[in-house]
Amino acid sequence: MSERKGVSLSVPVIIAGVASGLGIILLVGLLSGLVGRPNNCIPSDSTTVKPPTQTSHNPLGSTATVSITSTIPFVTNDNRTLPASTTRPSDDRTTKPMFDFRLTDAILPTKYDLLLKLYFDPYDSKLDEKFKSNPYKGEVTISFDVTRPTNKIEFHSDIEIVITKTNILLQQVNSDQNIEIQKHGYLPNQLYEVITKNELSVGSYRIKIEFSGTTKKYGLYQASYIENNAPRKLVTTRFLPTYARTVFPCFDEPSFKAEYEITIEHPAKSIALSNFPDEKKETFSESGQTRLRTKFAKTFKMSSYLVSFAVIPDDYEYKTIKALDNLEIRVYGRNSLLKLGQGELVLGFAKRAIEYFSDYFGINEAIPPKIDLLAVPDFFVDSSKNWGLSAFNEEYLLYSDKVNSVNDGVVIARMVANEFAHYWTGGYVTPIWWDDLWLNEGFSTFFEYQAIDELVQDWDIHDQFINDHIIPIMWEDGFVSSRPLKFDVRTPADISFAFEQLTISKSAAVIRMLHSIVGAEKFKQNIRNYLSSNAFGSVSTYDFYNAFDLGDKIPTTTEDFVDRWLLQKNYPEIAVLIENQSEKTRVNFVQSRFLLSPIQEEDPDLITSPYNYKWEIFLECKAGGEYVNGKPQHTTGSIREFEFFLANDRDHFDLDRVYTWVKCNKDFTGFYVTEYKNELFEVFESVLLENKDLFTIGDRSNLIHNAFELAFLGSKSYAIPNLLSNYLTQKETSMIPFKTFIWHINKIATIIEHRSSFKNLRSFILQMIGEVGSRLNLDLWDDSGDAQTRLLKADLVEFQCRMQSAQCLNKATELFETISDDYFVSPNSGEFNNPVPPNYRPVVYKYHMQNTYDIFDWVRMYEFYEETNNVREREYAIEALGNTRLSFLFDLYLSELLTNDLGGIKDDDIYKIILSVAKNPNGRYFAWYYVREYWNYFSIRFGQTRPISQIVRKLAESFDNVVLLEELEFFIDTTYDDNTDIQFKAVDITINNLYWVADKEKEFTEYFSGFGKKSKFYN
Repeated sequence: MSERKGVSLSVPVIIAGVASGLGIILLVGLLSGLVGRPNNCIPSDSTTVKPPTQTSHNPLGSTATVSITSTIPFVTNDNRTLPASTTRPSDDRTTKPMFDFRLTDAILPTKYDLLLKLYFDPYDSKLDEKFKSNPYKGEVTISFDVTRPTNKIEFHSDIEIVITKTNILLQQVNSDQNIEIQKHGYLPNQLYEVITKNELSVGSYRIKIEFSGTTKKYGLYQASYIENNAPRKLVTTRFLPTYARTVFPCFDEPSFKAEYEITIEHPAKSIALSNFPDEKKETFSESGQTRLRTKFAKTFKMSSYLVSFAVIPDDYEYKTIKALDNLEIRVYGRNSLLKLGQGELVLGFAKRAIEYFSDYFGINEAIPPKIDLLAVPDFFVDSSKNWGLSAFNEEYLLYSDKVNSVNDGVVIARMVANEFAHYWTGGYVTPIWWDDLWLNEGFSTFFEYQAIDELVQDWDIHDQFINDHIIPIMWEDGFVSSRPLKFDVRTPADISFAFEQLTISKSAAVIRMLHSIVGAEKFKQNIRNYLSSNAFGSVSTYDFYNAFDLGDKIPTTTEDFVDRWLLQKNYPEIAVLIENQSEKTRVNFVQSRFLLSPIQEEDPDLITSPYNYKWEIFLECKAGGEYVNGKPQHTTGSIREFEFFLANDRDHFDLDRVYTWVKCNKDFTGFYVTEYKNELFEVFESVLLENKDLFTIGDRSNLIHNAFELAFLGSKSYAIPNLLSNYLTQKETSMIPFKTFIWHINKIATIIEHRSSFKNLRSFILQMIGEVGSRLNLDLWDDSGDAQTRLLKADLVEFQCRMQSAQCLNKATELFETISDDYFVSPNSGEFNNPVPPNYRPVVYKYHMQNTYDIFDWVRMYEFYEETNNVREREYAIEALGNTRLSFLFDLYLSELLTNDLGGIKDDDIYKIILSVAKNPNGRYFAWYYVREYWNYFSIRFGQTRPISQIVRKLAESFDNVVLLEELEFFIDTTYDDNTDIQFKAVDITINNLYWVADKEKEFTEYFSGFGKKSKFYN
C-alpha cells in the first residue's frame, strides 16, 4: 500500500463511519417512509392543489390536482423590442444605479500593458496548502480614447482587488503631465470609478493602476496535484465570461477589444505561458530570492475574456508539431502522462484541425503565431476558450488507448475542434454583448462537428450531432420554463444563464438548419463574408443578418426566418396529414407550439412571444409507396423528395401522383416535431422492416424521437414507440437510432426507477437487447470491430446493466476480479496492467460496485481514486463509488466532500460525486439530503451556487411524488439562490413527472412489458 496523501479510508475508518452512516440512514429512511411507495404514489384525494392553467383534462383524476405554490418567477422577457439594458448608460450620471451593470462607450480601451507578479511555490511540500490562496501583485497601464468629453472613467474591478489612491496615475498620451484625480472608488456590480477634477476632452489617454489580489477558485485559478508522489502547484486563468475583472482592472465587456502586452514575474523553477509567444526571459532578484521575468509579444486586438496566462512547474513537459507555415502547436502536460504518449493523439488531430479551419474560412490572420494546449489537473471547467493558450481539464486533452475509450477520443477531438473554431467565431469576430452569445457558441459547436466529420469519417460524427445536441436540447426546450436563445441579459446571473447548454445546442441546431437550406458551398461563402466584413470587430445578430444571404430558396429574409428561432422559446410541432385524391396526394401541414410540459403561463403578459409562437419552417420531405391493383405497396415505386416553406398556421403541397406515405424533416436537420396519424406510423414501421435504407439514419432517429416526445406529452400512445422498437430489434444496424431509443428509455427509467413499473420495463429491454445481439452476431463484451461497432456494443452493455441484468452485473464482477490489487494500489507505476478494455471499464467499475457487498472493494476503489494520475480513470472511480449498494457508504463518501485535505476529494470532482450518488436509485435521498444540509457550505466555499443548483435540477428528473415536490418547493422558498431559472425548471420537471406518472405510466407499462409488438392504439 502506498503512503496515503490524505484521509485514508481504511477498514477501521469505515467501521467508525458506520455509526454516523446509520444515523443518516435512519433519517433518510424516515423521510422515504413518508414518500409514496411504488403502489401508492399517485396523490390521494386529500391533496389539494391546482395547476396554473388547466389542460384539456386532469391526469391526476377528477379529485386530485397538483399545486404550484412556489414564488419562483418565470423567465419573463421574450419581447422582440430590444430591452433598455442593451443601450449603454449615459456617462453624465452623478450617482451609480444599483442595477446598472454596463459601461459607457465614452471611454474605449486600445491597449493594455499588464504586469503580473505571482508568488507561490510550484513545488510546495506543505500538504495543508491546497485551499490556501496565494497573493499576487500587478500593474496595468490602460491606453484609451475618450469619445466625448467626460470627467468620469469607469472600468471593472472586483472589490477583492486592492487599489489605493496613490497607485493611480492618469496622463494624456504624448504627455508626462499628470491629470488631477478628484476622487475614485468602488461602485456596485464590480465597477470602479475615477473622477477627474477637470473634464477630459476628446483624445487619447492612459491610466496606470497598481493593484494586488489573491488566487481563487475562478479567474486566476490555482491547481494542486501530485506528481511523482510529491505535491505540485500551478496557476492558470479562465476569464470567460466575467472573471478578468477579478484579476486585474479592465474593461470587462466583450465589445471592448484592445491589444495586450503581458509580462509575468514568476518563481524560479517555473514556466510562464500566455496567448502569444514570449519575447524575452530574464532572471532577477527579489527579497533575496531568484525569480524569473517573462515578457510576451503584443497580442491581437481582443476581448478581456480571451486573455490567458499560466505559470507551471518546470517539470511540466510538452510535445510539439508543426502545421501550416511553421505554426508550432504544443501540448503541455505532466511529465508522468506525456512520457506514456498521452499527448500524441491530440497533437496529431490539432494539426489537421487547424489546417482544416484555415482552408475552410480562408482567413489566416485569425490564427495566433503559436498554439499551446495546456492539460491542467483538477481544472474547474472543461476548457478555457482562449486565443493561443487554451487550458483544458486533463480528461479533455490527454488520451491513451490503454485507458481511454473510443468515445473519449471523440470527446477530446470535439473539445479541440471547438477551441479552434472559437479563434474565428469568438475571437476574430466577437458578439458585442452576451445576448448575442448564440453567434459565438452556436458556430463553434456546429464547426466542431463539421471539422471532425471531414477529418475522422469512421466516427460518423455528422449523425452523432443528433444524439449529442438535438434530442437532449429539444427535451430541455420543451418545457414552459425554457427561454429564448436571445433574451435580455442584464446581470452576472443572466450572463451565467446565457452560457447554459440551451444556447450551445439549440443555436448550433439553428445554424445546422441554415446550412441545410442554402447548401454547403453557399454557407461557406456566407460565413467567409460574415467574418471578413467584421474582422477583429464586435458584432450583433443584425451584422450576421446583413452578411448571410439565404438566396432565393425560401421567400423570406435571413432576419425574418432566424428571429423566430432566436426570440421564441420552445419549437413547433408540424402535423403532416396525407389526403389522397384521385390522381395525386395532397400533403397538408399544420403548425402549433409544442410543449412537453402541462404547465401553461397563468398571465398571458408574463411571458410573451413576438410572433405568437409561430415559426417560419423549411420542410424537407420525401414521399414513397404506390398503389398496385388498388393495394398499397410501401417500398415500390419512385421516391419523391420535395421542399416546402411553411410560413402560416397551415398550408398544403400537391404531389405529382398518389403516394402511400410522406415523411418530413429529412436527416433530422429541422428543430421541430412532426406528427403523423397512427396509420402512417404503422406504414413507417412496415417500410423500416422491409427496406430501412429508404430512410436515412437521421430519418430513423427522427421517427423514434418524435414517437417518444408525442407519447410523453400524451398526444400519441406508447404503441408508437413500441412499433419502432420492433423494427429496431429486427432490422437496425446503426448506432445512432439505438442511441436515440436508449436516451428516451433512460429518461423514463429515471422517473420509474423507484417504482414497480421499472421491473416490467427491465424485462422488455433485456429481451430486446438479447435479440439485437443475436441478430447482429455481437459478442457484447468483445471489444473488437470498427469504431461504430465498438461504440454500439459499449452502449448496449451499459444499457443492459442499467436495466439490472443479472448476467451483465455478474460479468462486470467477473471482469473486475481479473484486475490485480497492485493495479489499484499503484496505478501510476506502469508496472501493472488492467486487462479490462477501456471501452468497458466505466461499466465494469460502476456495476461491480452495485453488484457486491464487499466493503474492501469500495475502499480499494477509493484509494485508486486518490492515487491515479489518469483523470479518466478517476472519473470512472467516481461513478463507481457513487453506485454502491451499501447505503452507509453514501454518508462516508459525501462526508469526504467537507474535508480540505490535499489527498481527499479534489475540487473539480465535488459536484460529480454528489451527482454520482444522486443517480444511484439507492442514493437519491442521501444526495438530496446533503444538497439541502450543506447548501451554504458549498456556496461559501466556491463563491457560487449555480453548479449545485444544477444538481437540484438533475435530482428533480427522478422526483415522482408530491412529498418530493413539496420538499423541493420548501427548499427553494427558504434558500437564497439567484438561479431562479434552474429553480423554476426543477419545479416544472417535477410537476411534469407527476402528471406523467398519473396519466401515462400505466399505458407505458402495457406497451413496454412482455417483449414484443402490441397492436392496440389508445389514440
